[in-house]
Amino acid sequence: MSAIAEKRPISEADYLAGESHAKEKHEYIAGEIFAMADASERHNRIAGNIFFHLRQATRGHACRAFMADYALPAIRFITIPM
Repeated sequence: MSAIAEKRPISEADYLAGESHAKEKHEYIAGEIFAMADASERHNRIAGNIFFHLRQATRGHACRAFMADYALPAIRFITIPM
């Protein structure tokens, strides 16, 4: 009988420490880390256009639009089926 490895959640502090010197980008979701693929030129053009319009729409308001490479705290989503 083989032992199943226990998956332990990774702390946000450990993730941020590792990400500060990582060669590739990773995503942190609820204690798990996932590698992220590089974006294509098409993706960057689309993201840039969306950011431009969001930035225009949020001027003078309390909310802000951000581009990639800005670390926001991870949020756990809980849904309740109706």
